[in-house]
Amino acid sequence: MKPLATDTTVTPCRTCRRMQCRSDGRDCYDVHGHSLDFYLTAPNAIRTVQSASALVDDGRAGTLDRVQEVIAFILHQNFRRIGVAACWSMKDTAREFCEELEQHGVIALPVWCTSGAVREREIDSHKDSDSVSCNPAGQAETMNRLQPDLVVEMGLCLGHDILFHQHLEVPHTVLAVKDRRHHHAPLSHFSSFRGPAERFFDHLDLAAVMKTPEWLAGQLETDTPPAILDLRGEAAFERARIPGSRRIESTGLPRGLEGLHPDRPVIFVCNGGIHSAFAVMYLSMRGFPQVFNLSGGFSRWEKEGYSVDRTPSG
Repeated sequence: MKPLATDTTVTPCRTCRRMQCRSDGRDCYDVHGHSLDFYLTAPNAIRTVQSASALVDDGRAGTLDRVQEVIAFILHQNFRRIGVAACWSMKDTAREFCEELEQHGVIALPVWCTSGAVREREIDSHKDSDSVSCNPAGQAETMNRLQPDLVVEMGLCLGHDILFHQHLEVPHTVLAVKDRRHHHAPLSHFSSFRGPAERFFDHLDLAAVMKTPEWLAGQLETDTPPAILDLRGEAAFERARIPGSRRIESTGLPRGLEGLHPDRPVIFVCNGGIHSAFAVMYLSMRGFPQVFNLSGGFSRWEKEGYSVDRTPSG
C-alpha cells in the first residue's frame, strides 16, 4: 500500500474549512488515479455508484428515509437474497424489515447475533457464565455460507460489529447502529446535529399549526380533505364525531399510521385541543410536513354548530 504523502498525524481534512477537494478539485492525498482504477476494474463498482446516485439525483435527496433508501438500492441492483444481521434485542424490528423486503419480492435471510450458541465462558476468561454470548464471528460465517447478494446490519454491539466486519466476506451496509442512550441515533450526542426534535422547534409556527373549526369545515368541502385523527376515548367518539374522522389511541400512534401518506395533510382532534398538541409534535418528528391541531378540539367544533356524525343511543 502506497504511503500518504502528507503528515499522517494531522490530515488535511482536519484543518481544511473550504473542502478544497470539492470546491477546487484538489487531490490532497494523491489517490485520484487509484480511485479511478478501482471504479473501472472492481466488480459492480460502477453499478453501485449508479444505484447510490439514483437515491439522490433529480431532487430525490431527502425524500426517502434510510429504510426506504436501502430497499430502493436493493431493487435498483436487482438483488434477490438479502441477509439481515441483527442483534437479538432488535429482532422484532428486524422481522418487520424482513416483511417489508418480502413485500418487494426479495428473499430475507435474518441471522441473529447469538447464532452458534457460543457460551460466554468459552470466549471470555473473565466470565464463568453458561449464558449464550453474542457471536459475531458465527453470525458472519453463517452469512458467508448463505451467500446473500447483500447483508444489512442492524444494531450490533460496538466491538461485535468490528469482528463481524472482519469475518464477513459478502457486501454489507448498516441500517442501524446501537446506541442505548439515544435510541439508536448516536448523532444526537452532538450539538451541531439537527434531529427531528430540533427541526420541529426550528420551524414551529403555532399560528400555522392551530386550525379553527371554520378552516377544517372548508377543507372538508375540497377534493383533498385532510386525514382527521380523533384522540378521544372510544365512548366519546362513538357518541359524536367529525364526519370522516378516524379514532386512534395516542399510545397507538407509532402503529396506527398505516395508510397515511406523508404528503397528505393530517389534523388531530381531542376534546379541547391540548392532548392533540403532543400528537402534532410526534407526527412532525416522523417527517410529516403538514400536521395540524384543531383549535378548541371537538368541544369547540360541536359548540359552533358544525356537522357531527352521531351514533343513535340504544
